[in-house]
Amino acid sequence: MLDSLATRYHLLPSQVVVLADSLDMMVFDVATSYHRWCQQQAEKSASHSQITPDLSVNTMQDMINRVRKK
Repeated sequence: MLDSLATRYHLLPSQVVVLADSLDMMVFDVATSYHRWCQQQAEKSASHSQITPDLSVNTMQDMINRVRKK
């Protein structure tokens, strides 16, 4: 976590140790967790759009009717 915090704010890890406090660590943890959650939500919605077929309502209704007739 220390290295990630230093990388994000363009500091050396030793500078983070001197300058940062527990609030900085907590804010960084919350921010990265939220960023990860947003990415996961975007991936979920992107995967749903790939599964959805590109068919018109009439085409799908015809498909249903053919199955019902069997």
